[in-house]
Amino acid sequence: MPGLSCGCGFTVPASGGILDFISNDPACNALQEEIETWDEDVSAYETSKLREQIVDVAGYFRGLGEHRSAARMLPAMGQLDLRGKRCLEVGGVGHCLAMMLKSGCTDLYHLEVSAESQRLAMRNLAALPETSGAAIRYLQAPAEKIPLPDASVDFLMALGTYHHTDRRLSVPEIHRVLKPGGFFYFHEGYIGTALLPFKWLTRAARKPFGFHPGNDNPLGRADLAILNRHFPVHRFEIRNVLDIAAFAVRYVSPALGRRMYRAEMNLPGVTAVGIDFLKGTVHYSGQRTA
Repeated sequence: MPGLSCGCGFTVPASGGILDFISNDPACNALQEEIETWDEDVSAYETSKLREQIVDVAGYFRGLGEHRSAARMLPAMGQLDLRGKRCLEVGGVGHCLAMMLKSGCTDLYHLEVSAESQRLAMRNLAALPETSGAAIRYLQAPAEKIPLPDASVDFLMALGTYHHTDRRLSVPEIHRVLKPGGFFYFHEGYIGTALLPFKWLTRAARKPFGFHPGNDNPLGRADLAILNRHFPVHRFEIRNVLDIAAFAVRYVSPALGRRMYRAEMNLPGVTAVGIDFLKGTVHYSGQRTA
């Protein structure tokens, strides 16, 4: 893999087509428990169900259901020409790679801390005919330390994975690896400002539904500020700003609800106020300008 460097000075081992940048990097040792958790979760998934989802990923950008914001943020993936571009998916089991493949990209990278997730991505993508003509490289590494050179990626995409990262480190990494003019898109969980002091409680409430408190860290206004500093050219939409904890407030005292969420209500990206399960969602796209 010429041109790749993790900055750790070790030879990077490879197994089953996955380059493991974590095993030889002492700085990544703290991730081991999180990696084991993800490996266990992924092993419990039904591969056949995920494969069915991944074959019809174009529906995501047709704006079906809760994905209306995504359809407005980027053109339909069938209309997004990624031929000759280098693309990177951060986290997940191949959904973004499938979209990129269907948009003509044949030079792709998949970044994940979990080797099990990457093996599942390989199996899922095997269902797509576009995979046969593409070069897909699997990098086992964290988003806070992407083992790619500066200005080497044209398009980066993540769906529901960046909230597991430390945005103080992962956002600068997005900027670093993107080429000038390159852009990224992600869809993430968002927690309203009024509940930020009680984030620990929302994590505990979501744990029975498969969200692990150690890495379940929905984005908030502070994260949008970090993103906007690095990417002055950006668009974002927040949906379902009011959390379920504010349900009674919304209907008993709308004025109090507005005061609780004044920070969100004054953001230009807010498109809807509704009820979601202890979080909202944010769709964000940005472009590196220099």
